[in-house]
Amino acid sequence: MEKILKKIVRIVKIIDRYSFVVASENESEIYVTVSKKFMKAYDGKAFKIGDSVIIEVSPYDLSRGRVHRSTFLENLDAGKLDE
Repeated sequence: MEKILKKIVRIVKIIDRYSFVVASENESEIYVTVSKKFMKAYDGKAFKIGDSVIIEVSPYDLSRGRVHRSTFLENLDAGKLDE
């Protein structure tokens, strides 16, 4: 079973409502998507450049990821990941 990597990153470019580009700690860019289901749980609020999000990335393709559900539940200012 593969180990999914979780990272706290900041949004640097918004492509559309459900996809954007984030910068990781080593300044590499990651293309990230969010599901419509999670956007509904987030009351449809839009993400903005500079927002912190928790993403999941496969160890096989570090250039693509998805927003983790805890982004909508956690206070990201604390800087914690739920392992």
